[in-house]
Amino acid sequence: MKDKDETAVAVVAESGKAGMTAEESRSFTKTKLSKMPKVDIRIPLPAGMSDEDAKSAKKPPNVVVGINGYNYHIQRGVSAKVPLAVQNVLRRSNLI
Repeated sequence: MKDKDETAVAVVAESGKAGMTAEESRSFTKTKLSKMPKVDIRIPLPAGMSDEDAKSAKKPPNVVVGINGYNYHIQRGVSAKVPLAVQNVLRRSNLI
């Protein structure tokens, strides 16, 4: 089982207890996520899309993961380092 500080739910719950404004909560979340261990992930391209299609697209396919107002824009088909909490959200969403 993962440490409670490594989950998106724990980050949101912790910022909510402090009675912060939305901007303070977003800043708190950014700080917590930046201190978490980073992991390599790769979100697969959509079915039927090749690497060449993705590279030539005007807007490459991506996935947005938001945790407590702080967003990660992750390009599909490309390896990326993200905080463990972001990986957990993607796994629960069956994207990786």
